[in-house]
Amino acid sequence: MFDSKTDIFQKLKRKTQIIQKEASVNPIYFQLNFDDYGAYLRVVDQNKKEVSAGYEYYSGSTRTVLKSLETLKNRISFRIDWEMSNERIYLGDNDFLIEQLKGCDNFVDSDMQTIQFADIHGKVFLRLDEEKKNRLAGRVIFSVEGEKKESPVFLNESYVLMNRTLYPIVPLGPHFKHLQLFETLVPEFALEKYLTLVFSYFPNLSVHYADYHNAKGAPKETWSTLIFEKVDTNNTLYLRVSPSLPGLDPDFLESYELTRIASLNELEKKIVISEILYTDINESFIEVNRLLKKHKRHLKEESSYVVDDNLFIIEESLAREFIYLELPHLITRYAFLGAEKLKAYKVRAVTPKLSLALSHGIDFLEGSASLEIEGQVLDLFEALNQYKKNSYISLSDGTHAIIDKNYIDRLKRLFKKQKEKVRVSFFDLPIVEELIDEKIAQETFSASREIFLGFNKLKQMEITYPRLNSDLRGYQKQGYKWINYLHSHKLSGCLADDMGLGKTIQAIAILSAVYPEQKLPSLVVMPKSLLFNWENEIKKFRPELSYYTYHGPNRDLKEALTKNLILTTYATVRIDIAKLKEEQFYYIILDESQQIKNPNSQVSKAAMLLKSKHRLALSGTPVENNLGELYSLFRFLNPSMFGSI
Repeated sequence: MFDSKTDIFQKLKRKTQIIQKEASVNPIYFQLNFDDYGAYLRVVDQNKKEVSAGYEYYSGSTRTVLKSLETLKNRISFRIDWEMSNERIYLGDNDFLIEQLKGCDNFVDSDMQTIQFADIHGKVFLRLDEEKKNRLAGRVIFSVEGEKKESPVFLNESYVLMNRTLYPIVPLGPHFKHLQLFETLVPEFALEKYLTLVFSYFPNLSVHYADYHNAKGAPKETWSTLIFEKVDTNNTLYLRVSPSLPGLDPDFLESYELTRIASLNELEKKIVISEILYTDINESFIEVNRLLKKHKRHLKEESSYVVDDNLFIIEESLAREFIYLELPHLITRYAFLGAEKLKAYKVRAVTPKLSLALSHGIDFLEGSASLEIEGQVLDLFEALNQYKKNSYISLSDGTHAIIDKNYIDRLKRLFKKQKEKVRVSFFDLPIVEELIDEKIAQETFSASREIFLGFNKLKQMEITYPRLNSDLRGYQKQGYKWINYLHSHKLSGCLADDMGLGKTIQAIAILSAVYPEQKLPSLVVMPKSLLFNWENEIKKFRPELSYYTYHGPNRDLKEALTKNLILTTYATVRIDIAKLKEEQFYYIILDESQQIKNPNSQVSKAAMLLKSKHRLALSGTPVENNLGELYSLFRFLNPSMFGSI
């Protein structure tokens, strides 16, 4: 039994009250009022005096509202709320009351004027105006039938009061009471954070800012991140496990209930809004905890750690063991922030400087490459090998350089070892330029850059077209310009267009531009069914081109080599590859080039053995099933383009 003096149940027990309800049916009114918590209802008489009216004595919508109010007050009487001590009925917490009030003609404002319900919807939006230097003013606007009002009055998430009329709006969500907080001055540097809060708290709210428009972006997934917060005077490490997003302060992400992230695309004038997909960091926390326990057991000297929520406070000896033995492996799976604070443990987070000296090949750049790390220069492949072995790079002063894994992965993909040199695909030039200093890029890649930029100018480029017995159509002229541009820069490509749009005549056009001056023959490979078509097209459009159909039991390679063009089939190339691979051709053109889509097929292997100065592929379906087919085709056209499969 409880002591009666301390019996909490007796102390808090509600005393039974006899509520005196007015038995008459005098006119009553549902009066709308506001306080710091929002809109609430009072039941009053015509003199604005609050009354306690029993619903039993009324009918219709008035009876319904009175009964709901009584039920709600009975519930409140059982509630202990330290923040809200009054017993007022708030419309923001009881949306159904507004629907019930629609049937009442005694719904009034504080001046006892009748409140109407509108049939049309209004719109709420947030407008950002330039207010002061580098500052924007946020203003909440309500608009209906051309009329606009700043700082509108909200009854709940779905209704706005204006001129004694309630207008329905698209629901703002449960945070509607906080919308007025966004009516503030915003520094331009904090605009993306501000907008991130706006769209996280109000997913249905649109923002009007200058000439920007709202756009939906791809979802963004958070990373499990190890944040090195600090190393104190005792060399104790403070390590926090947290989710993070690129470009967003992790403290900001952790401090607010963010569901969306906003970013400004200044080029396209877009406010891009992306859903945030949160990665579960519990597994990361468990892993770090397990590793710390393991090293704590193995340490001879006493060293421990403390866990405070998602923060690990790790004593020096244990922290040192963890950093040197585990960090190189964890860095492959986690994002890291604050690694510059690890200087006490002789660990540095660094951004290397890539230096290149490359010469221009046909479809590759070749030369030397090195990484400069904290003033120390290392051969690129020496550095990559060290990283592969240890997940860090040792420097001459005894420190360990931690490098962003994504940066290392890009280097490994881009640069290939070719004997004593480094080789990079010409087609990866834009990515390489992102990794090096802009001035160095200008000096190293000026010629290659001009080739890339030239593709953007093809439409305006004036050229002389070869003589054909037919005029090229507009799009065929563009196709020829492209092929000719590749030809002049010793690049190969695939002309992919629908059947019947004239890929053959465009190929004949480029051959007409080089023959009869060119002495080496060109090899055109196709399915057997297209041999007759190619013969007819040559006779029709450029009969001056000599050709030999290298097919059938009586084929003669020696005679074929005396002609400008050798027309043959994929099957013939596969059968005669031992002879054909010994010859040098000027062009090799593959028609229906998807025939070599399987890199392991005999015909694909045979095509790779053919030698020529230029290569061109024609196809209506360069990818029939998967991207591996495209790899196989471009391995033939530009072997350096994609590297290994």
